[in-house]
Amino acid sequence: MSAMQTNVPGSIAVEYRPMRNEFSDLAATAKLSDEELVARVRVGDRALYEILMHRYHRRLYGIVHRILRNDAETEEAMQEGHMHALENIGKFAGRSSFLTWLARIMTNEALSHLRQRRRFSEFKVLSATDCSDGLVFLTARCPYSHDRRRQKS
Repeated sequence: MSAMQTNVPGSIAVEYRPMRNEFSDLAATAKLSDEELVARVRVGDRALYEILMHRYHRRLYGIVHRILRNDAETEEAMQEGHMHALENIGKFAGRSSFLTWLARIMTNEALSHLRQRRRFSEFKVLSATDCSDGLVFLTARCPYSHDRRRQKS
């Protein structure tokens, strides 16, 4: 539809532009292939990344949740994974499907969370001392505090 001007005698000329139907635009872009969406995201239409996010959310959530087995951590890893993917979408070479590339990023993010969780859970608290200002001083020991590689030599 084109813009329409109305001139009423004794009034200001008003230009009428029909509102764009955002739902039809969204439906049209949702029908685009991954390659077309990625190309448009690369040139700056980053809002279209949300379509890709929603398109594969359930599959990616399943992959990440099978690794972390924790809903909150899974959500956090997914969020960080999508941020990394959006930041690095220019590096997507297209040698694999976009889903494969995105799944690898999500898997790496989940494994990173898992390593971080293990690092913090390996400490054993030996003692806790109350300080005068209400703080608690913990003495902890990591069961792997010595380097096992040095023992082999």
